[in-house]
Amino acid sequence: MLKIVVILLFFVFSLVNAADTLIVQTRKVKGFGPFRHGVHPLKELSEDNPWFNCSPQIKGIPDTLKNSILVFEETDFFQYAYQCFKNNKVDAEEFFSLKKLMGKDSAMAFLCPDEIKVVVPIVAGLDSQNRVVVIADRNNNYDLSDDQPYRIPPKLPGQIYWGRYHDLLPFEIKYEYFDGETVKHGHTWLYVDYDFSVYNLPDSLFLQGPVQIADNFAEHRVGTFTLNGQKYQLAIYNNRPVYRHSTLLKVKKIINNVVNEKYSNEIQVGEKIRIGNTFYRFEKVLNAGQYVMLIKVSQIAAQFGSEVGSRALPFSARSIEGQEIDLKKLIGNYILLDFWGTWCRPCVAEIPNLKAIFKKYGGQNFKLIGIANDMRTKLIPFLKENHIHWPQILQEKSKEIINLYQVQSYPTTILIDPRGKIIAKNLRGKQLQQKLEELFKK
Repeated sequence: MLKIVVILLFFVFSLVNAADTLIVQTRKVKGFGPFRHGVHPLKELSEDNPWFNCSPQIKGIPDTLKNSILVFEETDFFQYAYQCFKNNKVDAEEFFSLKKLMGKDSAMAFLCPDEIKVVVPIVAGLDSQNRVVVIADRNNNYDLSDDQPYRIPPKLPGQIYWGRYHDLLPFEIKYEYFDGETVKHGHTWLYVDYDFSVYNLPDSLFLQGPVQIADNFAEHRVGTFTLNGQKYQLAIYNNRPVYRHSTLLKVKKIINNVVNEKYSNEIQVGEKIRIGNTFYRFEKVLNAGQYVMLIKVSQIAAQFGSEVGSRALPFSARSIEGQEIDLKKLIGNYILLDFWGTWCRPCVAEIPNLKAIFKKYGGQNFKLIGIANDMRTKLIPFLKENHIHWPQILQEKSKEIINLYQVQSYPTTILIDPRGKIIAKNLRGKQLQQKLEELFKK
């Protein structure tokens, strides 16, 4: 079946107008690339955990490490959950709740009916010199006796936790995956470090109890394509080497065959991105991430854009307060779009000025709209604490409006006149006050 699918993909790619459907082949690259690197904690499963009985039997577990733990990482968690369910190791409720979370993801079709090796067993503990040693199943044989130990680099005075990563640290591991027709052997890279919660603990406390580590798969995929004569590079990332749901995507231009432009903001499957003068929806990943499908949504009229002099790009979204905000319906007013976040110091410093402006002009033909690149758990308390009453559109998971206006730095402000034309960008403080005074005196 897969051969037929692949043939059809290339048939579509060859015969369908590339401006309508893009199918981009990708290749695996070590490291996180343009995506933010991060790790998640690895914990031993307790006996009352529903997944406790799913773990495979592991040979060669060393007995020479102190305070050791045995943990498991999955290269394809949905395949893992499916085969645990089929083998009656996890109940139907647990599996189907996960399936519901996955929704109608097309990658669900790529499930192997047989059990395959998608688990990476990891043992971590202290050696005789109290160094943290990690032994992972690098060759995918569920036997740790033939795997090379890895020592986590020591904590250095003044070192920032997030600054510890570099592309030489992840080590290669192998795994099995199903591509829709056959079981294949793949490779990826695993990055292991201290858990963030214990990084700053003194050794006297850190050495007590089981070691605490964190990890992530350090890989991304890239591919190139040409649209309307312009070359682009596309990058995707997922926290599992078998790309299913939650894949992120970025795009940037290739100028003179050199990839030195900035990447766009990342989007998720189902969201839209602007490439040239066209919107594309990130439709899906295919064949475990080897292909990416983008489908054209609409052509941007030449007079629309995000720069001064252009007509403002339309959008509609629901504010965090529940109000439906449609930019087209607000035409006739002066509109100030404020792209910001509670984590951004200059943004927060501008709040008193925006409050004064909202109080002065809010009753006139003036609309102030905050577009917050933030987390709900941080934004809502901040709004209440600072008595901010203009509408806020939260861009926590979806970054569509941020991507639409190609916002790369914060704060970014965009001032739109009653005809819908952008008349100024990045005004704040006294410059913004003076501009509004000038406009409302007319």
